[in-house]
Amino acid sequence: METPIQGCTIKSDNIEKGFSIIKEFSNPEGCTFEHTFSHNSVDYLLNVDLYADENPNSKIEVINTNNNQKYTFEIPVFVWVTALDIHFLNLYHKNKPSLVIDYSHSSQGTGGCYTDITFYDASLPSGYDKVSAEQVNLGDSEGAIRTCFEYEDIDGDGIVEVLGHDFRFGYKFSSGAGSGLPKKVMKLKSNGLVDVSKNYKGFLRKQASDFWKNVLYESRAQSYYYYGQMAGYMAVKSLLGEYKEAKSLVNKRIQADGQRNTTEAKEFLSEIDSFLRKTKYLK
Repeated sequence: METPIQGCTIKSDNIEKGFSIIKEFSNPEGCTFEHTFSHNSVDYLLNVDLYADENPNSKIEVINTNNNQKYTFEIPVFVWVTALDIHFLNLYHKNKPSLVIDYSHSSQGTGGCYTDITFYDASLPSGYDKVSAEQVNLGDSEGAIRTCFEYEDIDGDGIVEVLGHDFRFGYKFSSGAGSGLPKKVMKLKSNGLVDVSKNYKGFLRKQASDFWKNVLYESRAQSYYYYGQMAGYMAVKSLLGEYKEAKSLVNKRIQADGQRNTTEAKEFLSEIDSFLRKTKYLK
């Protein structure tokens, strides 16, 4: 379903379960409207004030009408490439979803993408909390999707996990496109985000497998731009306690490809151990 509201388009299959707000390309103003949610005996009023481009007045007010608590979600930029989703998500409880505002901004000019989520949950002491890409991801990042994080129920327990990237691997052993960025798994707890990556061995093994598939693809193509993927592979295997096995396989691959005496291989093999120790993948 798409509904135009004063310069924005509201997209949703069921607006009482959530909706997306999209700025209409031809409208220079933005949009203003109200919407109410009733969920798990909590009533929320949303006051939406969105102004075009960068405007300090762009915001969404979330009011818990049961206790009159009011929260303000500021919108840094609202243009036609902004994604603004309001929905419910199981962050803490399987059967009691939190109200979530998920903000992403992608600029075609710079390739940048910035994501924040704010969630409202009556069980939290403050009534709300936030997660940003800066909190979740490690290291410096450049480019689009790299500054975003994901969330997914990867273990099927009905509660989502937060997935971040380790940008310390970006450009370290390869170009940006060839870099293998390990993903980490985090859980939202009452005291904040907790890294639980080592508890998700199946997820880690899938990552390692994907990294190695990329290595073999480059090997078959005889391009050998695979050192970034090898680094990601060795990092994840280290978390699994399988570093020696990974290093042996990497050495065999480099030898089989006739790359042992290349500058790239020598630099990679001389630096990877100390890098993995520095980044705490290897003890």
